[in-house]
Amino acid sequence: MKKIFFVIIIIFVVIAAASLGPLFRLRSIYNAVIDDVAPQPYSVVQMDDETKALLADAQANWFEFISEVDGAYSDGLDAFGLSPSVSNVISLLNYRPEHFFPTEADVVMGMAQALLLPPSIDQSIHLSADGQTALMRRQTNAVEVLENEDGKLRESVYMNINYKKSNHRIHSAAGSVRSE
Repeated sequence: MKKIFFVIIIIFVVIAAASLGPLFRLRSIYNAVIDDVAPQPYSVVQMDDETKALLADAQANWFEFISEVDGAYSDGLDAFGLSPSVSNVISLLNYRPEHFFPTEADVVMGMAQALLLPPSIDQSIHLSADGQTALMRRQTNAVEVLENEDGKLRESVYMNINYKKSNHRIHSAAGSVRSE
């Protein structure tokens, strides 16, 4: 009796494994599609001295193109039920679907990313040590700065209108340097 029961269990396990195999293959195909279609997450790197100097220079000397509290990022975060903050913007921009079949949350986050995903020349978000300020290099002469401010999110874009292309170098998160 125990042998028959053991054989039945072995047969059941083999059948279950054989029927689940295609699902694992579908999951790998799904992951490949997501990697091709979904935006690649930004690297989150701590601000180094050069980035801190860039931020200070931008805030002091560059043209402030946009500066608003509760702007587009805040609206996007509110739509997903997240409070406006630098950390939640980073979570939104780096969100990747984890489910085989997209959930409502995946769809909402995808729509928010489609509307809010900024260009970044180094694919990095430069985060201050305290996590209260983030900088993204949108162009060689433009930066976007996000700051937590009294429980709200300040979104600013600074442009260097006196920019000289030959004097600028871009440092990527990977450490490579190229001239622009």
